[in-house]
Amino acid sequence: MGTSNILTFKLKQHTPFIHFQHVQDDASLRATEIKPLLDKFLIKKNLLSVNGKVKKGKEPYFNDIQNLALQYKLSFECTEKEEYIIASYISKAKLAELNRTRVLHISGAPYFGDAKGLVWRNIVMSIKTLNKKVKDLFSTDVLSEFFLLNNFGNRKSKGFGSFSVQGNENSLASAHSVENLFKENHIAVYKKEIEGPSDFTKIFSDINLSYQGLKSGYNLPGNYEKSDLFKYFSKPGRETGWEKRRIKIGIKNQAVFTEKIFAKKYEPIDFDYKNDKVIYINTWKEVDNPKYRFVRALLGLAETNEYLIDYNGEADRETKYVVEINSVDKSLERMASPLTFKVIGNTVYVLANRLPKKIFDSKFDFTLKIKRKVGEVWKTDRKEVSLISGLAVPSESDFDIVKFLDEYIVIKGYKKL
Repeated sequence: MGTSNILTFKLKQHTPFIHFQHVQDDASLRATEIKPLLDKFLIKKNLLSVNGKVKKGKEPYFNDIQNLALQYKLSFECTEKEEYIIASYISKAKLAELNRTRVLHISGAPYFGDAKGLVWRNIVMSIKTLNKKVKDLFSTDVLSEFFLLNNFGNRKSKGFGSFSVQGNENSLASAHSVENLFKENHIAVYKKEIEGPSDFTKIFSDINLSYQGLKSGYNLPGNYEKSDLFKYFSKPGRETGWEKRRIKIGIKNQAVFTEKIFAKKYEPIDFDYKNDKVIYINTWKEVDNPKYRFVRALLGLAETNEYLIDYNGEADRETKYVVEINSVDKSLERMASPLTFKVIGNTVYVLANRLPKKIFDSKFDFTLKIKRKVGEVWKTDRKEVSLISGLAVPSESDFDIVKFLDEYIVIKGYKKL
């Protein structure tokens, strides 16, 4: 669809797009983010030889063959915008105010910033090219594959920024074809139907708790869940302690921060065995676990972790512990989660990818800082102390992500496809 030099496609949006420039009236999907990904997708699909290099004679497809930039311009026209306030927690009083003023919002979401989510009712993507060979690379089915296999914007691995192409309802858009596409491109796929009317809060609360349960666990009023990674590595035969316990003991032992310590209720969890069964223990005392590893890195590597502080038995809302994480050899700064949540209507898919081999056995240093609230702004002190040096991620032979998900994601209501 379009003129001889311009192709146009309409997109359907399934989840809010978190845009770093959401306050701008003309905020839209970003061609600067999407074109490099689309180029890579098209090149892999059409222009690569078996050795992974661009085939001979394909140079005319490119504006810049060194950077693998195909010869077309991409733009988006996004209109009829709605804005959602997105937060991991919204108080009852704030919720009442938002409902009273009819402000759209998503609570319990896997997002910890102050940006807003954007939803457009009308999205037109335009592709402009004078190169007929490049133009022939595009079709509704090809673009459908691309948008189904990718999310966009911030927190895209947690389901935000999900789109599909309109006009293919009778082909690739069928559930069977979509699920086959997912299985062809991922090592494992899991599916869950969210019951009831479409509700972003319900969808993203489920995604948030599912992912937190897998990686870190959570402790909500009346709802406590140990980390599935912790449980996986505590089983007989693995017997590996996780880094969070080492971090909390390290914080408690730092005399420089003794005015801010964990209370008894924040005792770190560990495990032991009784009659060949795993038992979980909350204690500051050392338990006979000879092996500790940086296990949470297996589901995504962050630069920092933050921990609440207890002061005289009450949560300190003005101060936090910040643990900075750096690879010993500086080769790893961040690693995206190997899990992507893809939302289509009321269906949530978990798409699993292989972990990069470089993450296994890599070593990390952990340092501690204090973060204080000054007015409405959080500021991190320059002073820092070492917590842990050279803590290694488990070896590749110790972690099978598919076996891990087969055991733990299905407990959360997901079905393996």
